[in-house]
Amino acid sequence: MKRSGNIVADIKAAVDPANYDLTRAEGRADFDDALRAEISRRAPDDEKLRRHAGDMLGMWRRELFWVEDQG
Repeated sequence: MKRSGNIVADIKAAVDPANYDLTRAEGRADFDDALRAEISRRAPDDEKLRRHAGDMLGMWRRELFWVEDQG
């Protein structure tokens, strides 16, 4: 089945890391919760797509957190 669109780009646009204090554990947890909610909302019946999107967003998340840790 061919899928159209770019779920990862759509989620990145919907969940702006600037809205979260990534220097605090609570802010990171809130950011993670928002990402998970968007993944579930956009692919409620497609476990494989949710898993792949989660993996790709996980890489983005680690990059963001690393920058915050270095800042």
